[in-house]
Amino acid sequence: TSTAVTSTAVKGIGDPSQQYISNPQSCPAVVNAKKYFKARFPELTFKVHLGPLQGWRTVSRLAVRYAFPDGSLAHKLSPPLEKENRKIEKEEKPVLCIGMFEPKSHKLIPSSLLSPAHHITINSLLSKLQTLLRDEHIKAYNEASGNGELRYLALNVHRDLQTVQLTLVVNRSGPKLELQKKFSKVDSTMVRRETYNVSNEMRKVMQILQKWQHKNNSGVLHSLFIHYHPASKHCNNIFGRDDVDAEPRQSWQCIFGPPEIVEHLSFPPLTDVAINASQKSEGGLAPPIPYKIPLHFAPNVFRQANIDAFTDIISCIRNRVHAFAKEMVDDAKPNCLELYGGVGTIGLH
Repeated sequence: TSTAVTSTAVKGIGDPSQQYISNPQSCPAVVNAKKYFKARFPELTFKVHLGPLQGWRTVSRLAVRYAFPDGSLAHKLSPPLEKENRKIEKEEKPVLCIGMFEPKSHKLIPSSLLSPAHHITINSLLSKLQTLLRDEHIKAYNEASGNGELRYLALNVHRDLQTVQLTLVVNRSGPKLELQKKFSKVDSTMVRRETYNVSNEMRKVMQILQKWQHKNNSGVLHSLFIHYHPASKHCNNIFGRDDVDAEPRQSWQCIFGPPEIVEHLSFPPLTDVAINASQKSEGGLAPPIPYKIPLHFAPNVFRQANIDAFTDIISCIRNRVHAFAKEMVDDAKPNCLELYGGVGTIGLH
């Protein structure tokens, strides 16, 4: 059985995402924004729209590291532990933990596994996944030594299906592309089996997760990906780039499930945010979108973590552009340029 890690916060630090939960408007981003606009537009009333305090985060990237049963961190240690580093009893060996980092550090907070901010499907999967990884003896990544196989987990929620697109970020180089092409001409089954550059323990985890999907045991798996991202002192990103190696390699593999999540934004006829924007604009509300626009989210593309709140932001943008169009003469239309458009979440609407 897996050793449970206490939920007691480490050194008084709990879930970082809950630091300002009692008063969200006191967070630095809001305070700085108010100062910025007040200095430049004193007559402007800067209003902050608050949404649900729980279950709003549909995107999460979490670290996988070792921690001791008492909740203290083992980020500088790698099993087997050096005796001179710390004297511990047999039952105090560190265990694999999933969680967030302490702000401005790479120190894992074990108690942050099940965050209230997470969508319920993320927390439902994480509690089972951590147990599975421990039971199958997956080696967590170690910051100091660079050893260990599993570095991060990336989770994206499919809101309509209430399922999770899961990515395992491993500390290994991907298979060579020419090897992948060679096998693909022979047997697709061989490709899946032979070109995974992961440990036997990780292969077993992948097989178990696929059974979860088929048997609906977890109830939340949409798809599974492997992302090969070997540790490097030159890169501190969770996701790596395809061109980090001079030799072409495959850095992403879809193990099972659809290759992407397809989301549709839902624009209510009149939301509080939209009404507020309309009252401040002579142009009124923008006309409704006549059809649903599919947004295709692969695991390696940017997606807003709070997509429900972002939908309201898009509503305000549409209303503002509509107001500009009303102000123009000779039936001219405003030209809009979207920078860093991603999958087109703003521009396509």
